Amino acid sequence: MPIHSSATFIELHTEQNSVPIWIHIVPSGTFSGRDGRGPFHLKDPQGVIASSLAEGSIPVDYNHAVYQAGSKAAGAAGWIDRMENRANGIWAHVEWTSSAKKAIADREWRFISPAFMSTKTGDITRIDSVGLVNRPNLALLSLNSRQAYNNHDGMNASDIVAGMRKDIVLIRESLNQNMQKQEKHPDERNIDLEIKKNLGLTA
Repeated sequence: MPIHSSATFIELHTEQNSVPIWIHIVPSGTFSGRDGRGPFHLKDPQGVIASSLAEGSIPVDYNHAVYQAGSKAAGAAGWIDRMENRANGIWAHVEWTSSAKKAIADREWRFISPAFMSTKTGDITRIDSVGLVNRPNLALLSLNSRQAYNNHDGMNASDIVAGMRKDIVLIRESLNQNMQKQEKHPDERNIDLEIKKNLGLTA
């Protein structure tokens, strides 16, 4: 079964050039992306928070560049060191870098996009990272959990690659539009290998 991704987004509010240190990253309950993909379910917020922070702080990057091998834009904009379950969903406390603070205050980045892991049925299990984005159609990247890959029948590397190929192509286009103009048909084999590498799957 293919992995689904969503395209909902959450606006990053700023007032008088201030930069928020608490940001809303996942809505409560059940939600779908702007493009209709989903639904996704936040059934166990505390469990998601515990799983997300189990290995320490998680990165906030630019346009989900952390999933692009060798991307020059893969540096962190900040680090999430704690989360809270509130009435409207999960909020995260961010330690921003100085350059990210300036960019947000100058409104160079306006939206927050969580990259999360989910089961085949859409239950969110972990927030893997958060991206600063400006394009709503790329705003929420759903990653299938490695645990779900190991435990659910019918899931294999080919399923994961097939489900994420479209997202990788779109992110590449967003990160390097000039290159995309020159190369209108990306090599699908290279994309497959890149997805497997970033998910820790065997080629």
